[in-house]
Amino acid sequence: MADLPETDTYPAGVYQFETTTPAVGGAPNRATMAGAMNVPLLELANRTRWLKTRVDQLLAAVVAASTTVAGIVRLSTSTSSTATDMAATPSAVKAANDNANTRALQTTTITAAGLATGGGSLGADRTITVPAATQAEAEAGTVDTKAMTPLKVAQAIAAAIAGGTLQAGSAILSAISALATAGIIVRTAAGTVETRAVTGGTGVTVTNGNGVAGNPTITLTIATQAEAEAGTIDTKGMTPLKVAQAIAAAIAGGTLQAGSAILSAISALATAGIIVRTAAGTVAARTIAAGTGMTVTNGDGVAGNPTVALTIATQAEAEAGTIDTKGMTPLKVAQAIAAAIAGGTLQAGSAILSAISALATAGIIVRTAAGTVAARTITAGTGVTVANGNGVAGNPTIALTIATQAEAEAGTIDTKGMTPLKVAQAIAAMTPGYGQTWQAVARTAGTSYQNTTTRPITVMAYSEAQGSTMQVSTNGTTWVTLASLTTTDTNGFVEILIPVGHYYRYTGTWSQFAELR
Repeated sequence: MADLPETDTYPAGVYQFETTTPAVGGAPNRATMAGAMNVPLLELANRTRWLKTRVDQLLAAVVAASTTVAGIVRLSTSTSSTATDMAATPSAVKAANDNANTRALQTTTITAAGLATGGGSLGADRTITVPAATQAEAEAGTVDTKAMTPLKVAQAIAAAIAGGTLQAGSAILSAISALATAGIIVRTAAGTVETRAVTGGTGVTVTNGNGVAGNPTITLTIATQAEAEAGTIDTKGMTPLKVAQAIAAAIAGGTLQAGSAILSAISALATAGIIVRTAAGTVAARTIAAGTGMTVTNGDGVAGNPTVALTIATQAEAEAGTIDTKGMTPLKVAQAIAAAIAGGTLQAGSAILSAISALATAGIIVRTAAGTVAARTITAGTGVTVANGNGVAGNPTIALTIATQAEAEAGTIDTKGMTPLKVAQAIAAMTPGYGQTWQAVARTAGTSYQNTTTRPITVMAYSEAQGSTMQVSTNGTTWVTLASLTTTDTNGFVEILIPVGHYYRYTGTWSQFAELR
């Protein structure tokens, strides 16, 4: 019995027996269908031979895998093996990771800092605690070791507002916050503000009027010496220096009297009372006396302000408005107003009165437009002080900063005001001879001598030389002869008043010179 002749081939198909296929054995041949019954068997045997050859080739080429050679790898679930020719299974990898994580947490520590406390190794659950402030601690604001919650912050803010250390929100603050214009913030009505700028009026200049670049500065425009001496400018201010210059010019021009009989009479008055001029150069003390329907307290003003009281009108007299010999009280005025309103002769109210009534800001009431008002405050400028500028605590008082006697007499301060006393003291100081002494001086003929002091000086000279002259000049160039000894004179005295800055000189021979300076 022979075997089928197998070959290492892989036929594309295996023959299928048909009903007409002859059932004969023998050597198979698909082309001739000889040995027809063995044809499919041979085709299957060839395929098997081909597959075996390929498997043998693969088995011959396969080796065990290592770290340097690719091959078949054996799986292992060990988590402690050190082998390099096996691969770990997912379960082994998970076991190793769990072990590593556990050991990492046991060696890692969390530490609290700042306000936090707690912590420790992460091998177990740990709690970090931040102490929260109580409401009392939050409101006191003195504890620096506890944390604030939103509730405690809100409670602290509410306590600060109630205690007056924090301003609660308001319409006026919102209006200020929303303000977009630069300038001085002014409340114009309830919950509304505007920006303003101080501007200069007649004789006044203003810098930084809106306060943006610096403090607003209000400066009085100061008159020049020529303007002060002319006395015709009504749009500029005067300082002690300018007053002194004007007084000096008036004295030199003969238009100002250094003193008067009336002032002397007032100074010599010995009786208490109200001073009254009774005639030229005379005064008397008077007392206000009560007339019909009146009472007078402190009529002479010595113990206090004179008080004159009127006899008060009755309601009927107040409403009738025909009595001209009695006074009115607030009640009587109110009764008269009510009667006038009821009778249609008086207007009960108006928009401007309503605006005044609604005004919430303290200050001097100023009408800003039809039906609107605003509160204002008088502020001080150069050389001026203001007390009660808004009139709340008392009458607004605008006072000039008064120069001292020394400043008035010196006439060099340009930032203070003068009172009648200071003017009188300045005038007295400028009166020839006041505070001056006679001094013997040596003078040379033909030499110009200038009065370089701050006051006029008096020059007195004696000569026995005929033809000698005494000359004066305002500028040291143009000279005027005031005294001259003629050929018939045997001697002579001369006394000359030299204003400040003027010059004098002499010709001939003057044997004696003295200056009152």
